[in-house]
Amino acid sequence: ALHGLQAEEIAQRLNIPADRITVVGAGYREDIFHTQVPAPELPAKANRSLVYAGKLSNAKGVPELLDAVESLAWDMPELHLHIAGGGAGEEANAIIGRIHQLSSHVTWHGQLSPAQLAELLRGASVFVLPSFYEGLPLVVAEAIACGCRVVATDLPGTRYFAEQLPGVVKLVQPPAMESIDRPRAAALRAFRENLSNTVARAVQQTESLDAARLAARVAASSAHFEARIDRTEHPPTQSQSRFEQLKQATSRWIRRGMIAACGLAAWLGCGQLALCVLAWTGFRQRASPRVAES
Repeated sequence: ALHGLQAEEIAQRLNIPADRITVVGAGYREDIFHTQVPAPELPAKANRSLVYAGKLSNAKGVPELLDAVESLAWDMPELHLHIAGGGAGEEANAIIGRIHQLSSHVTWHGQLSPAQLAELLRGASVFVLPSFYEGLPLVVAEAIACGCRVVATDLPGTRYFAEQLPGVVKLVQPPAMESIDRPRAAALRAFRENLSNTVARAVQQTESLDAARLAARVAASSAHFEARIDRTEHPPTQSQSRFEQLKQATSRWIRRGMIAACGLAAWLGCGQLALCVLAWTGFRQRASPRVAES
């Protein structure tokens, strides 16, 4: 499971004992998303610079974020929103058109590489995620590691970060929903007002964050899942890096998932598919080197 609330839901729906469910938490590239760069290369934090990274879609709350920025800009003329991400279709085209209308306060960067996104985050003060539906958004961890405060819709995945880092992550009550990612039109006005007010409070906080300490807390909250696996199966050597341990733990979980898929395929009567999955899993297991035991 990605977070505690999801683990509880899985336990209830599938009737699985809670101690059989592992919460994996949030992992991210610590070698990319950080503030540990030489001082001349570290961009100065713009106190009223915002970042959104994600798909250009209504379900991500981008139109409401643009409305909030337009409203706030009257009292905060230096406020500026940077948008990273792309999209296709009528929704994305409408959002891009709106961005162009707000070009004095909004910049669209398109798709960025992880390194480019990290650089953008290091220069901003607040990361905003106004989505109406999320799992566990890893971009929140990446933003925190780059020294940003976070404003996000109050969803199970974002609540996970707010519980880990109270005061750094500010949550906005989501609107009443028609479906899993479609809000009721009548509820959007109140949501926009709440989003605007929360963003305003976040950008007015001038004290700097200890990004390295916060990043360590985020990483520590997710590191326990690989330790639980490795303690019982493959104790790591002193020379192993955290990334190598994570990669090998993930590989083991993938193999287990494929074996489970094989069993499901066989139960559904797809015998040939089950044999193919089983053969591929066996090949991967033979090809993957095991962790040396100390």
